[in-house]
Amino acid sequence: HGVSGSCTVRTCWRQLSPFHEIGKQLKQKYETSLKVGSTTNEATGEGDISPPKKSTPGHSDQIPRTTDLVYIDDSPSFCLMSRYSPGTSGRKCYKDKNCESICCGRGHNTQSRVVTRPCQCQVRWCCYVECKQCTQREEVYTCKD
Repeated sequence: HGVSGSCTVRTCWRQLSPFHEIGKQLKQKYETSLKVGSTTNEATGEGDISPPKKSTPGHSDQIPRTTDLVYIDDSPSFCLMSRYSPGTSGRKCYKDKNCESICCGRGHNTQSRVVTRPCQCQVRWCCYVECKQCTQREEVYTCKD
């Protein structure tokens, strides 16, 4: 063992791939995941996975391999209110950053309001902070229904 080339024994170990590589692989697996059916034997409690009865567009009816990512139910849409999500109606967004994606293409409302906030704060000796009150107009963007 050692760092020089004259050593007779070399030690190797496994190392994780860089984080962005793992993310790319997971995204690729997600995009090629297979929808499967599930049946449970009531007598034994054992479950079994089978290809779905109807094929998903872009996927042939194939038996998943152990390395494939599979799912039983379609994911719910976070855009619409359901038991899994409150939806995005009325959700605050940032006009030029994320309103289009967060509001799921439904657009957003703009509301202008006057807000009073503490400003120009200073610490006074010993035990307190003294602030002025500043008033400013701001726009708030929220997703349409």
